[in-house]
Amino acid sequence: MGKSSPSPPAQPDPAKTAAAQGAANMDAAIASGLMSRVNQNTPYGTVTYNQIGSQTVGTGSGARDVPLYEQNVNLNPTTQQTLDAQQALALALSNKANTLSSYVPTDRFTLDGITPAPSSTDFSADRDKISQDVYDRAMNLMRPQYDQQRRSLDQQVADRGLPINGEAAKTMYGNLDRSQNEAMNQLALSAALAGGDEQNRLFNLQTQAHQQGINDTLLQRTQPFNELSAFIQGSPAIQSLQAMSTPTLNVAPADIMGQINQNYANSLNSYNNQVAQQQSGMNGLFGLAGSLGSALIMSDRDVKRDIVSLGMWNGFKWYAFRYLWSPAVHFGVMAQEVIKKRPDAVFRLGGVMAVNYAKLEA
Repeated sequence: MGKSSPSPPAQPDPAKTAAAQGAANMDAAIASGLMSRVNQNTPYGTVTYNQIGSQTVGTGSGARDVPLYEQNVNLNPTTQQTLDAQQALALALSNKANTLSSYVPTDRFTLDGITPAPSSTDFSADRDKISQDVYDRAMNLMRPQYDQQRRSLDQQVADRGLPINGEAAKTMYGNLDRSQNEAMNQLALSAALAGGDEQNRLFNLQTQAHQQGINDTLLQRTQPFNELSAFIQGSPAIQSLQAMSTPTLNVAPADIMGQINQNYANSLNSYNNQVAQQQSGMNGLFGLAGSLGSALIMSDRDVKRDIVSLGMWNGFKWYAFRYLWSPAVHFGVMAQEVIKKRPDAVFRLGGVMAVNYAKLEA
């Protein structure tokens, strides 16, 4: 009799595998939490953990009762007094800050009411007035000198007996007029520069007044915020108990999923090896059958699957089937039935029966 084909290993159930891994993860998490709750004694006081109950996490076989803990911090008397004093001071400062908050402006910020910024045309009238005043004062000082120069020239012309309308007199009077006009032009220029200096001075004064107005308005606007911020930032920081660093222990969960998948991979590899070995054996049998004659065909029921009866052929039942190692559909008889009527047509090849179809057709 031939050997039956090996069955492939069943694939792992994803839901069961995930549930098993989840349960392992939960157990590891619970163990990590329990091992990390370490009571502490420090210079500031103590830290202890007390179980206050439990909570069920998960469902079904993966459900776990997870213990619940509370952390208790007990300060020593000195640390407790310091903490109480800090909290009292913080409360007092907070109350004062709340009072100051009512003075914080909430309206839209504007620069209305301050000295406006000057423009390039401002103080033009002041410039012109100063220029005219400087010019007038200087002319009042120079006019007697000009008159004296004119009288002296008249006397020179008379002493020399020069005609008033003569060329010599005209030249002398022209030179005097040009000299005096040049002096007056210089005087007018100096007066204009003095007016410009005065305009610049007034412009700078108003610019400074404008900037000072901005600074004063900003100070009035921001001072309440600054005072409130000083109270808030000045609140003492509350120093909590500085416990020693609690060791955190992480227990690695068992790799259930990896182990299941590895077992499946090993089983599948073994199955593939068995199929390969059986295929190799069948190929040897096929080679032997070919050497005996092309009409000799493996017909043992034990090496067939998906067998369907189709009717009769030459007095024997005719079937459709697949070999165990192949998905292809074949047609033929069963050696176990043929041997009962025609044992001379049946041969054994390595424990597997084959039928010589040529004898059945004779």
